[in-house]
Amino acid sequence: MSGVDRFFKDRVKLFIIFLITLTCGGFVMPFITGSYGDQIILFVVLSFCAGLLLVLYMEKRALNTKTIEMYERNIKLPLITVIVSTIVVIALSLLSANVFGMLIVPFAFIVMINAAAFDTAFGVLVTLLYVCWETLLNAFSTYTLTAVILYVIAGAAVLKLFDKKETILKGALIMIAALFTISFGLVFMDGLSITSKDLISAMVNACVNTGLSLAVLPFIFTARSRFRTNSFADFLSSNHPVQKMMLSFSKVDYAHAQKVSILCGKCAEICGVQVDVCMMAGMYYRVGRMYGRPYVSNGVKIGMDYNFPPEVIEILAEYDGEYRAPSSVESALVNIVDCVVTKLEMVKTDKTFKSVWNKEMLIMNTLNERSQLGLYDKSGLSMNSFIKIRNYLVKEEI
Repeated sequence: MSGVDRFFKDRVKLFIIFLITLTCGGFVMPFITGSYGDQIILFVVLSFCAGLLLVLYMEKRALNTKTIEMYERNIKLPLITVIVSTIVVIALSLLSANVFGMLIVPFAFIVMINAAAFDTAFGVLVTLLYVCWETLLNAFSTYTLTAVILYVIAGAAVLKLFDKKETILKGALIMIAALFTISFGLVFMDGLSITSKDLISAMVNACVNTGLSLAVLPFIFTARSRFRTNSFADFLSSNHPVQKMMLSFSKVDYAHAQKVSILCGKCAEICGVQVDVCMMAGMYYRVGRMYGRPYVSNGVKIGMDYNFPPEVIEILAEYDGEYRAPSSVESALVNIVDCVVTKLEMVKTDKTFKSVWNKEMLIMNTLNERSQLGLYDKSGLSMNSFIKIRNYLVKEEI
């Protein structure tokens, strides 16, 4: 089977599973309240149509990866989170009706895991389908529906706090406080009175959403990190389509890119910044040259066409400080390395630059000139890191 055929079949298989999951969920939901007939048809049609829209959105975003392996990794994680979300919604709907005697809505949790798996827009779209399920099933009042929508917004807003160990406790506390306040406030506005059951319901909903998020999100972040690592490895592989294009365009430029990429990785280790971002940005820093001027615009276009990570595209947009100065340490680092390598390649055939002393002076003067122009002032690159990079490049055989 050819790669293209396998690519097509794998895409179809993944999306069929996705549609079946949502459609089956829509089929099961009406049975929770004993609804049959027309309502089952409504739920199934709604779920299938929503699933198609989500599939089209995922296809548009993920297909830009250009390679089968990256595409599959891009799709599988959100597929898993949608299956988990569907099971959680059905399970909590059953428990709400038959065990707890109160409505439990996990929508903050659902938007968080789906946004973490793919992107925020996808997380919100998936969650809105489940909101429609619950609204039709429970005939939500205006106040309840408002609370549910605010749950979705709150979940999307605090997601980033759950991504780091240093802020996860802060995120959990903010989430509990926000969800409790939303439930408490809107219940009071609905009836202008609060009972002990309302307080318990508000706290249970806040704790259930936060607890599920704390339990599930670490696995999603780990899987996403693994995908990110694999993704950078694919981009840095000599078999990547863009690298093949670069080699075909110019062997000299390709050799330059490889050298810059390796040096950027080593300098990134020294400075304690993102090694994979720096290596990839170094590899593709001059990629816009393949299409001619304007180099920056063409480089960004290639990055977007091949779904480069956003932080790498940002560095390509700051190529050589042509339109704007580097805005991150990684961007400044790549700029420095590319500048030094370019300068040394220009003079390496000149006998007057054979000695280490002349090489050192060349690097020192080149970087000092760029620094004095204020090129790195807004990048966050410290003087200590700048000196470390400069000293490493002086000592390294380039």
